[in-house]
Amino acid sequence: VVSITLSGAFSNKLEAPAAPASMTTYNEVASSVFIEPFQINPGEEKEILVNLNNPDLGVISFQFDLILPEGLEIVYEEEYGEKYFFVDKGSRLPRSYQVESTQFTDGKYRILAYSNKNDLVRGTSGDIVTIKVKAAETMPDGIYTINFVETVLTKEVDGESVSVYPENTSCAV
Repeated sequence: VVSITLSGAFSNKLEAPAAPASMTTYNEVASSVFIEPFQINPGEEKEILVNLNNPDLGVISFQFDLILPEGLEIVYEEEYGEKYFFVDKGSRLPRSYQVESTQFTDGKYRILAYSNKNDLVRGTSGDIVTIKVKAAETMPDGIYTINFVETVLTKEVDGESVSVYPENTSCAV
């Protein structure tokens, strides 16, 4: 059994865009992206939830790059030479949201979600994306690292879209 224990967080300081002195400066707002701990057997597929805690501010889109440990991959179907990854909307994403995913030549996955109507992600805590992963038959027991890098949250602040670039997150697995 491969035990996957994940935890990670990022925090960011969000300030209002340049404006007259009377404009509010936003306090530090801690946000976190994380995956609940799980276990997976070699050769097994499992659906995992990527969660977002975003207190106080509405998120209208997000993206992150995911680096999985060797032996763990996102499940996909291939059609006409294209890979279609099993990445889907989590329960917090309204119907107007699209979730896109791709894999770069270095093995890193990019996952992004956006609304064609700029709808907000519902609530301030819970799952935003579901991902089906598979452990290789040869994946040994152990502790691994999963990395969330190049994370971008686009938030609505006083009716304006503001992108926030949190620090990279490493998760012990």
